[in-house]
Amino acid sequence: MEHTTIRLLLTAVLYCVSAASPGQSGFALPLTSSAGGAYELSMSLAGVDDSEASFLLDTGAAMMSINSEFFAVLRSNDAVRELREVGVRLADGRRRLLSVYEVRGLRLSDGCEIDAVEAVLVPGKGRNLLGLNVLQQFAPITLSIDPPALSVSGCDGEFLPVAAAP
Repeated sequence: MEHTTIRLLLTAVLYCVSAASPGQSGFALPLTSSAGGAYELSMSLAGVDDSEASFLLDTGAAMMSINSEFFAVLRSNDAVRELREVGVRLADGRRRLLSVYEVRGLRLSDGCEIDAVEAVLVPGKGRNLLGLNVLQQFAPITLSIDPPALSVSGCDGEFLPVAAAP
C-alpha cells in the first residue's frame, strides 16, 4: 500500500512537470509535406472565404514573404498597408528592392490569429514563406515530424501583438 501511494505521488509530480515544461504547447497546427520534403502550413485572411494560401515553413527567412496572388487577396480586403522598401538578397543571389507591408488579420487556424505582421512582397507566383518574424510570435514552438505539426503558444482565440521585423 505504501508503494502504491508513492507511485501515485510520483506519477502526479511527473505529470505536472511535463505539463509545465517550456517548449510544450497544446495548440498544434497541422503541416503538410511538399514533394521536396519541406513543410507547409495553410493560412488565410480572418473572415474571408477562399483566401487560403500555402506557406513554406522557412526558419532561414527572417521575414514572412507573400507572392502577388495572395497579396491581391489581401489588398482587395484592405488587409495591407505599405510601410517601406528594403533591399534584399534573394535565394539565387540576386539583389532587389522590395516593398514591405503590414498584413493584418491572418489566421493560421480557428483560434490562432495574428493581429499584424510585416511581410515582404515578392512579385510573381513564387512560394509564400512563413519566416521567423511570424514564428517568434508563437514562441515557444515545437516541430513534430511524425505526424507533421507545429505546436505553438498564444493561440487562444485572441489576437497576438504586432511583431517588429528584424
